[in-house]
Amino acid sequence: MVELESLRTRAEFDSVFAQGKRWRGRYINVVFLVDTCIDTDRNVLGTPRLGIAVARRFGNAVERNRFRRRVREVLRTLDFPAGSYFVSPRLPCDAVSFAGLRDDFTRLCVEGLGCRTKKVTHER
Repeated sequence: MVELESLRTRAEFDSVFAQGKRWRGRYINVVFLVDTCIDTDRNVLGTPRLGIAVARRFGNAVERNRFRRRVREVLRTLDFPAGSYFVSPRLPCDAVSFAGLRDDFTRLCVEGLGCRTKKVTHER
């Protein structure tokens, strides 16, 4: 399993949005910036950094937090390259299953990032 760092400052989010690539899945939108030269005080080279934003319209607090936990767990279990990832939902949080998130992230890894990861579909 991989440890995740968080995108914390406005500058980090702005750089991801300005230079990153956008990818739209079935359940999520992802902006990713694959960077190899990150060297800040608290970030270790080779560590994926994650930012998640879920608006209130996607569900109550319990559902939004469940979505965040699921996204973090999927990124921990899949082998993603180092970089910065911003994730937001496309559907209400109660309509997004863990298997659907895993499928979307696997397709992102294969199609968007060009990783050598096997495609997983509807794994339960």
